[in-house]
This record gives sequence, structure tokens and C-alpha cells, in this order.
Amino acid sequence: MHARQIEKVIFAVSLFSALAEAYADDAFPMQQIDDRFHLQVVGGRPAERQKWPVSLRFQSLINNRLINCTSTIVGDRAIITAGHCIVRDGARGGVLLGDKYYNVTCSYHPRFKGAAACLQARTADELFGCAADFAICKSDEPLPRSVGKFETIDAFGASLTQGVKLVLLGFGCTAANGPLSSSLQVGEASVIQIGKIGAQNPLNEFTITSGGSAICPGDSGGSSFSSEDLDARKVVAVNARGNLTTSSYLVNIADKAILDFIQTWHAQSQAKVCGLDRDAVNCRGIGR
Repeated sequence: MHARQIEKVIFAVSLFSALAEAYADDAFPMQQIDDRFHLQVVGGRPAERQKWPVSLRFQSLINNRLINCTSTIVGDRAIITAGHCIVRDGARGGVLLGDKYYNVTCSYHPRFKGAAACLQARTADELFGCAADFAICKSDEPLPRSVGKFETIDAFGASLTQGVKLVLLGFGCTAANGPLSSSLQVGEASVIQIGKIGAQNPLNEFTITSGGSAICPGDSGGSSFSSEDLDARKVVAVNARGNLTTSSYLVNIADKAILDFIQTWHAQSQAKVCGLDRDAVNCRGIGR
């Protein structure tokens, strides 16, 4: 996410500064998003919302600025997004679902060094500590099943293989620095590298896609799915960063470091996660 594009949301500071001070991050009052500043997948197309009903807009405050990202419901109290979409571990955020706002409390991966450093990272050395760019959030109240089936995470990594084409989702730019829109976008790109958190070279920690659509600011935190079986799809990765033209850098859900973190959060939060809990409800592909 480029700093100059973050600057575009400064219009919201006057609206949120008093609220931020009053709530001091203990609560997050959602507000209607200004659609002029929604961004979408570069080279993508408008998504059919009935096919992707639980990919949602996500908002948080970072340095008194309103940050717009993408998120996905993966349980009746569980939502996933990117680590750099929240100001710190334990921060508050919110999602817009229909005409109602749901406040959430988010935890990001302990290996992630934070939005302030990672949003500015440009070189390989600066990317150390940025690849575990993953957060999971607990909703203050149950999320309605009426929205549609919650997505299921691919805890075993069976759908993420070299060369597989992934479907990328997000509220990001349709062209780098180009026209903006408020609708969810969908695109496809092929996996050219499956990363591993903890690799010696930070670039090798990311799962990378190329050849097709690319993620853009606003797509951060959106989910990626294998295109081979979209009816029984599972979340294989979360959007982290991109070069706005050809390549996208993703966080592999099934990476041991990420999965261990999800399981720790799961045990502490007592929130069901589709793909981890057999008794989780309303999960895609699980039949409940």
C-alpha cells in the first residue's frame, strides 16, 4: 500500500478524530465509507456479490487516518484480514455487512512488525518482519448466517500448488492510480512461488502470483482461492502487498507459522473457525 494513496483518506480525519479520542481504541464506531475512495483489483472485474457474500469492507484507524481494507468471514465470530490493516495487536476495527456495522477486536501475527514499518517497506531488507502480514478478528456479536455461507480456510494447503491459478478478491484499484470504484473486484493470477515464513530471504517468505490480475491498495486482507473448484473453495491465502501491475505478494494460510497462530487465537478466543472446527456452523463445503 503506497503512502500517497493512504493520504487520500485524510478527508476522514476530521470525522473520526473526536471519535478516536473518545473511544481510545476500546471501541470502533463504524461510519459509512465514502465510495470515491474505494480501490479494486488491477485487471479484475466486478464480482458477482451472490458468489462472494462474505468478502467485506474492513475499516480501522491508523494514526488517526481511516484505513480501508478487505476481509472475509470464516466463522460466526471470526474474520480474517491483513496485519497492516490494524494499528497494533489487539486493535479495534469494523466491517460493514448490509446496513449494519460489526465491531471487531483483531490480533496480528507475532512475527509481524507492524503497519507503520511495513507500509513503508520498499527493499528486501526492509521487508524483514513484514511477511507474516495476517490478522484474525473476533466480532463483538455473532455474524448473521443469512448473509451466505462463511468461507472455510485451507488448513492443509491442498489447494495451493505451484502454477495453480488463484482467484483474488478485494476492494482495490482497477488500474494503478486509475479510476476508483466501490464494488468488490475479482481477478485471477498464477502462483509462481509458495513462500515460507522464516525463510532467510524475506522475499521468499511470501507466496507470489503473477500473470493476470494484481492486488492494489484496498485489496489488502482480501482472500485468495484456488480457481479449480470454486463451489467447494477454501481460503488459501490473504492479500498482503503488490507492485500494482503484475505481481501480488500473499500470506499462505497453511504455512505452519500462520496456522499455529490461528490455532492459538482460536483456543484463546473460543470462536469457531471454518476449517478447524467440525462443529462450526454455516461453513462452505462442510454441510452444516
